[in-house]
Amino acid sequence: MLPKKQRLTKEEIEKVIKEGLKKDTSFFRFKFMESSDFKISPVVSKKVAKLAVDRNKIKRLFFNLLESLDITKKAHIAVFIKKDISKEDKNEALSQLKDFL
Repeated sequence: MLPKKQRLTKEEIEKVIKEGLKKDTSFFRFKFMESSDFKISPVVSKKVAKLAVDRNKIKRLFFNLLESLDITKKAHIAVFIKKDISKEDKNEALSQLKDFL
């Protein structure tokens, strides 16, 4: 899990969604905008996982993938997770995340 100061607040997520650029991959949709610091938050919709327990599990897996990367990008990033990465190939999700960051 990332420290709270490296995660986006609800207001920051809404600002990134409205004003940010987007990039799509098969697992993720990245909405991002340049910033002086790095902040990131995953967003998992009910279409991906109905139960909150499953959505939280997907978020934990995302943070575990994120911890294994060396991040140099200075931006605010909202990551919309399109597929259940707990049931898919984690290596493919990791490579897509690495390519973006």
